[in-house]
Amino acid sequence: MRALRYFLSPYILAIWALLVVGAVVTAPFGTYAPMALGARAVFWAVLAAAGIFLGYITHVLCDRALRHRGSRAAAIGEVLIFASLLSPLAYAMIVNMSDQIQAGTVTMARVSVFVLVAVAMIRALRRILQKGAMLDEAAGMPGVGEAPQAPAEPKEPRLLRRLPDGARGAILHLSARDHFVTVETTGGAHDLRMRLRDAIDEMDSVEGLRTHRSHWVAREAIVDVRREEGRVFLVLENGREVPVSRKYRADLEEAGVA
Repeated sequence: MRALRYFLSPYILAIWALLVVGAVVTAPFGTYAPMALGARAVFWAVLAAAGIFLGYITHVLCDRALRHRGSRAAAIGEVLIFASLLSPLAYAMIVNMSDQIQAGTVTMARVSVFVLVAVAMIRALRRILQKGAMLDEAAGMPGVGEAPQAPAEPKEPRLLRRLPDGARGAILHLSARDHFVTVETTGGAHDLRMRLRDAIDEMDSVEGLRTHRSHWVAREAIVDVRREEGRVFLVLENGREVPVSRKYRADLEEAGVA
């Protein structure tokens, strides 16, 4: 359910379409001559879809394995691992589907460089779009036909101002560890030296739920509930599974979440 929602989101479908159209038109690695237009479209559509699938898997794994090292390390690791997985697949598909390409035109090194640059550009584009969405939401401009309204209070929670640019985004999850609170956003994760109670207070108007003495989640980030051997976990939109303790289970049931 979570993965299907991700793959069918307008953002991902737009990225997939742009990749396919760009590859069909430019025909990299000499795929123009040996492939008809229809064959090129199918070929690059399949390769782009495979790349998006690998990208999702890589993002989830890197987020779980590298989040403690900061958002920058997770982003770099995601790009490198994704490129190392996609490059052999792209090379094999290009060689097998385009056996008429002149020998020496396609090499593993060329494909790897191409994939690495493309992945880095897509990652950068995603960051730009995320920041743009945040700016649009903060601007609160009236739509066509709407009367201008009096300036409203900023919707951005105060806690977001504590985060560096590389970790900014919609806040999904807060977790406490020792004297630190890990703030997990759509842009990454960052540790702040503060109490969880104080961090929750700075979420202001964002609706959220306490699930555990060490965890808080934004309600809009919850996409599923998983139960295992009597334990309950809230599944967030980024794949994170947050435990629900018995103390807070009744509150979540009353809120219609669990």
